Amino acid sequence: MKKLLHIILFLSAFSCNPYQPYLFTHYHITASYDPATSSLSANVQMVLVAGQEYHDSIIFQLNESLEIISLTAQELKYYEFDYGRLVLYIEDAVMAGDQIHISMTYKGMIGNGPDRGTLPTPDNLWYPINQGIDKLTYSIMLELPGQYSLEEPWIRKGQSWHWDTKKPLAAIALPKVTE
Repeated sequence: MKKLLHIILFLSAFSCNPYQPYLFTHYHITASYDPATSSLSANVQMVLVAGQEYHDSIIFQLNESLEIISLTAQELKYYEFDYGRLVLYIEDAVMAGDQIHISMTYKGMIGNGPDRGTLPTPDNLWYPINQGIDKLTYSIMLELPGQYSLEEPWIRKGQSWHWDTKKPLAAIALPKVTE
């Protein structure tokens, strides 16, 4: 029996300030997801180039059912993660043009339980999201159980599927996944 699963991915990084928050953003996502159990584990490495000066915090949204295992960033004083809102409090001001490197590892169950027939989408907040950047570059390595496959432009390497772009994109509609 074939199940069609759809992935829609809108990758975007955002800031707490809506006025030219970042000049450039890149996400490198390494994730493992099992659609049968809704289990996700991921590492996201973000590079943000500040479009203006920041003095206090950077805010993201992330699925509240996920547990943050580790989070590092330069100038990070501490972070709070409550009800899906992730706030990174920074030690010193970040100046316009400075790069901000953020690395997060997290895991958990997303969605409404096993065998829902879908893979993570932006609505599931399976990667850090905020409101500020309309385009970014990314690279994704997604590991799925052996019975699942992705269509082009994904490239399979073992159980891992790879896709990346150097051209800034606002939104990505990922191909169908079949079992």
